[in-house]
Amino acid sequence: TLDPRPAQAQLAAAQAQAAQARGEATRAEGLHAAQAISREEYEAKRAAALVAEAAVRARRLDLEFTRVTAPA
Repeated sequence: TLDPRPAQAQLAAAQAQAAQARGEATRAEGLHAAQAISREEYEAKRAAALVAEAAVRARRLDLEFTRVTAPA
């Protein structure tokens, strides 16, 4: 078994970044609806949120790889 603490820390950091990116995307959606920001900026915020969610999935996978189980 590998030490899971580094992977847990990376997962926590990725989750925090994803939460921030989701918040920014939500704010950008309202600003775009009010025509306060461009469509390009809005789409960039949405894309950043999707990238952050993908990073969370990757870090979860890294955490799973810290556990090795024998076949039954």
